[in-house]
Amino acid sequence: MPKTRNKLRVLYVLDFFYPHVGGVPTVFKNLCQEVAKLGHDVTVVTSKERDSKDFEVWNGIKIHRFGRTREQFLMGASAHLMSSRDRYDIVHTCTYSAMIPSFLFSSTTRTPSVISVYEVWSLKEWVEFASHKGPFYFLEERTLFSLPFDKYIIAAEHTRKDLKEIIGVPDSKMEKIMPGIDSSIFSPRAKRDRKAFRKNYGIGDDEVVGCFVGKATVFKGIEYMLDGLEAALKKSKNSFRFIFLLSRSHESGYKNFIKRVHSSEVLTNGIILAEPSVEHSFASKLIGASDFLVMPSLTEGFGLAAAESISIGTPVVVTRGTCLEEIVEEGRNALLVRQRSGEDIERALLRMVNDGALRRRMSKPKKFSAWSKVAQDHVKAYMETIEQRRGS
Repeated sequence: MPKTRNKLRVLYVLDFFYPHVGGVPTVFKNLCQEVAKLGHDVTVVTSKERDSKDFEVWNGIKIHRFGRTREQFLMGASAHLMSSRDRYDIVHTCTYSAMIPSFLFSSTTRTPSVISVYEVWSLKEWVEFASHKGPFYFLEERTLFSLPFDKYIIAAEHTRKDLKEIIGVPDSKMEKIMPGIDSSIFSPRAKRDRKAFRKNYGIGDDEVVGCFVGKATVFKGIEYMLDGLEAALKKSKNSFRFIFLLSRSHESGYKNFIKRVHSSEVLTNGIILAEPSVEHSFASKLIGASDFLVMPSLTEGFGLAAAESISIGTPVVVTRGTCLEEIVEEGRNALLVRQRSGEDIERALLRMVNDGALRRRMSKPKKFSAWSKVAQDHVKAYMETIEQRRGS
């Protein structure tokens, strides 16, 4: 889709945006840039990050930032949008806090609304994640999902099923658009820096290296990851190192991770902790320098790191029963393990470490849509939503 004469004014209301590190912020960073490149007017309302400015124009995107906490963002974004004289053709948001200010703006200005949904959590999952606060978050999620958005954009059929059966969203309101992959960063070319990257971390050319990229939260399966890794490090026949690239955004999870690692001499000696970077190219260099990536999530809305890894040609170990199964192919570029099973992770790690032929066989890169195509699909969905609202 070339630049369109029908210039849209698109408002994105998001909990987090660049330079925040994470899967969803990365998705919207790429989406917003590409929508702007198509010639549309793009505005983002989001929370503050580190020393970020209250307002700036970045890569053609107007960014307004409010508050460093969830409550500050919700109040600041709501006040800004309700008092703003700016008008938009479409408002696009994502779970969770951003749903409220975006819906208030949409309903008062009669602006068509789109929401991206990656996961719907059960009460059990919320309790496991947030302990005694879990039931409150569960009820809050159900209340937020009851807000009548015009269109729901999903990345996986797993999410479609949950939205339909649990929330009651009809198929006619859902559209599947998978995130794209930046092939200028995540392609077999990333392996060119393999030797230099390893040398920088004191890793030999012949050592087998695994990696993990993500947050240190319970639902990324960190606890089971460390259980399986510790056992595999003890039993591996080959020299084996494991690199963690962890976002610091979940402070308690990160502290628990560090405490667990320091409690084990085997883990302390076998793990390398890479410093997080806002530059996405660092993750590509890490994955390209690794022999495999592990993503043992208990729940997952898409699994961007896994998609990026197999785009490079680095095989993955991922869990069954999540959206991850929709982007990988077992035996072709992935080994699948049961959720919450340190034993399964141990066995998969040992297979990856000890079987070079297996790694080579599963190293054929998989292609995903470019972000330019994903942006075109979103713009088409925006236009359809606008037309549907006009016709109602």
